[in-house]
Amino acid sequence: MQFLKKSPLNETHISLGAKMVPFAGWLMPIQYSGIIDEHLTVREKAGLFDLTHMGEIIVTGDKAEEYVQKLITNNTAKLTDGKAFYTVICFETGGIVDDVIVYRLKKDEYMFVVNASNADKVFNWFKKELVTDVRLIDKSAKTALLAVQGPASEKILSSIGFDVGKLGYFEFTRQVYRGIDCIIARTGYTGEDGFEIFFPVDYAFSLWATLNTSGKKYGLKPVGLGARDTLRIEVGYPLYGNEIDETTNPLEAGLSWVVDMGKDFIGKKALESQVNRVSRRKLVGFETIEKAVPRPHYEIFSGGKQVGHVASGTFSPSMEKGIGMGYVPEEISQTGSIIDISIRGRMVKSRIVEKPFYTKGSIKR
Repeated sequence: MQFLKKSPLNETHISLGAKMVPFAGWLMPIQYSGIIDEHLTVREKAGLFDLTHMGEIIVTGDKAEEYVQKLITNNTAKLTDGKAFYTVICFETGGIVDDVIVYRLKKDEYMFVVNASNADKVFNWFKKELVTDVRLIDKSAKTALLAVQGPASEKILSSIGFDVGKLGYFEFTRQVYRGIDCIIARTGYTGEDGFEIFFPVDYAFSLWATLNTSGKKYGLKPVGLGARDTLRIEVGYPLYGNEIDETTNPLEAGLSWVVDMGKDFIGKKALESQVNRVSRRKLVGFETIEKAVPRPHYEIFSGGKQVGHVASGTFSPSMEKGIGMGYVPEEISQTGSIIDISIRGRMVKSRIVEKPFYTKGSIKR
């Protein structure tokens, strides 16, 4: 039987009626009041997420910037103290080790936030590439991470004493809140305005309780991993293990915007060989024309021939239709192209559409 890690808020989630499920080696809440209710609460008001399962790795030392620059596809020259960006880490093959957010804490000190399923793999990959004058610190076990996401998120954090009004998107600040050393970042995985708070794990219960209690007057509700998934699918964000993994590269996954070919990084040569390939697959978004819900691994057909598989699929609570993402040959990846999804033995007509699926004002309610 697999040993599952537990969040310091495990008992809190259970007391709130959460349905707990295994996820990436952790026991985590998938829903409380229901996925659709939680999803729409984030879109319209605000949701509180326990993300303590995510990994945090500190890279520090005189050659930290040079080291980080080699590991990631994005360019550290874009970062100054207090800023962060999204990027990927590649193998020499161009396949993706993980997609991460990198925070520049100060000159020659960076924090990587990595997916729970990849935390050990990423840390070992970093050690494999380690150079003199660089030190790695895995802070995952000592760090709690809570997120407040939704239109009311700034009001909620400000109401309890966090100074976040001047933070721009993908900016962060360090603050001491009631004796707790926190990093508060205007980042998230929902497509809404919101914040992620990193702090010592011993304070998880007290900060969760404060946010949950004080946020209720703004409509805040606890949100589980189920709604986190539907929220990210609506805005077309990839999930490691679905849209991206060791067998996919960032170019075909639509992540060329975080790949700077003007600098050196691990996997660059492999990606250069992909740029001018005539026959490539491409990650696309699609919506079902008929009433049906696509799910991961369902087969995609075009012209009666199987051409791919669904990477992620769901019923969109905001738009009340089936949506998904999957890889198809580049020649049929144009917006408006009609494909078929095999759903429970039935071919369901679907249309390739631009991502994100959801934009402000898309909610049907």
